[in-house]
Amino acid sequence: MNNNPLSTLAHYLTPSHNPAYLAALRIAEAAVSGRRAAALADWLVFGNNPARVVSAIADQVMMPADSARVDVYEALGALRGLLDP
Repeated sequence: MNNNPLSTLAHYLTPSHNPAYLAALRIAEAAVSGRRAAALADWLVFGNNPARVVSAIADQVMMPADSARVDVYEALGALRGLLDP
C-alpha cells in the first residue's frame, strides 16, 4: 500500500460537491501532509470526531470487487490512524 492513504483512495472516490465530504477531504489532506491542525470550521462539521471524517470519505468510495478492496480498507484504516489524537 502507498504511504499516502489518499493516493490509494483517489482511484475509487466518486466526485461530489457535498460540503461535508469536501471538508473531510481538507481534514484528511492536512493530516496526510503532516499539518495535524486542519481548519477549525472543517472539524466543527464533524464534531471533532475522526470516525465521522473517515465515514464521510468512505461514503464516496466506489468499492472495488477485486483484491484492491483490501487496499481500500487499509487506506481508510491508515487515514483513521492519522486523524486520531
